[in-house]
Amino acid sequence: MQLLVPRVARWRRSGTLVVLGVVAVAVAACVGSGSPAVAAKTKASLGRLGSARGARSVVTERAWVRRTLAHMTLAEKVGQLFEVNGYGTSVRDSDPAMVALNQKYYGVDNIAQLIDRYHPGSIIYFTWSNTLTNPSQVVNLSNGIQRVALGRGPRVPMAISIDQEGGEVLRIGSPATVFPGNAERRLICSVAPDRMGGDDLAGVPAPDDQR
Repeated sequence: MQLLVPRVARWRRSGTLVVLGVVAVAVAACVGSGSPAVAAKTKASLGRLGSARGARSVVTERAWVRRTLAHMTLAEKVGQLFEVNGYGTSVRDSDPAMVALNQKYYGVDNIAQLIDRYHPGSIIYFTWSNTLTNPSQVVNLSNGIQRVALGRGPRVPMAISIDQEGGEVLRIGSPATVFPGNAERRLICSVAPDRMGGDDLAGVPAPDDQR
């Protein structure tokens, strides 16, 4: 099952120039002397190139944010401030019970219509609203949400979150790793489960785990 991971577009031309620069430095190092001074100079050059590439990425992302905001309506901007839960095991779930709940709270039939009407910035998963029965179902739900969010309106990727604290507060169970509650006095015993749980959620995805 392939996971759709939205990313802000990068400047391909700038990225190509950086790659060519790295290759040029590497070739120069190979044909030059093998002295420590040359090796140090090469390492420094690569470091500067990496920093320049990172700076360009930041500039590109900021430009994308400004451009996107400039084309958003006030309602779309306000919607981005909210995190909501929609009902359904998929973005267009036609189960009568799920449709009734979406109509009751949002005046829409499904999650796709909820995104289209209200433009929320985040959707949070719960077992009582999205079932979360197995990884394939959750991945399909997440991918469907991203396709809807990126396919209309402001085309802003959706933040997806879940309240997966461990112990009694557990939204996704096996085959994900299941841990007891977090009442642990030793820091190392708390960090390791958090990392493992984060890896599990990133594969679904529901990476914005509220711990």
